[in-house]
Amino acid sequence: IQPFIENAIQHGLKGESNDQIRIYVRCNSAEKLIEVTIWDNGVGYSKGGNPAKRAMDGRSYSGDILKERLKIYADSFKTNAKYFIFEPDTGGTEVSISLPYIEEE
Repeated sequence: IQPFIENAIQHGLKGESNDQIRIYVRCNSAEKLIEVTIWDNGVGYSKGGNPAKRAMDGRSYSGDILKERLKIYADSFKTNAKYFIFEPDTGGTEVSISLPYIEEE
């Protein structure tokens, strides 16, 4: 979740008096997932991308690495590790992440 929190801080906190970041963490014990939502009221994902983290072809390698790691989690834990990025009509960015966990006995 670190890259998403970093982006929320970088793009959501611009020194305005109404800057906000919200982070929600929930344990979904039925599906054995930790669900994290990160929201900011910045410029939005499509407008605020970080050019320094993009390759010459415009792709985000950190995004590709994250997708690969989530696929490994999903395959290893036989569950649905995933993330979604939304741009609410009210502005800003909302990221929803679901990560599997194992309960110790």
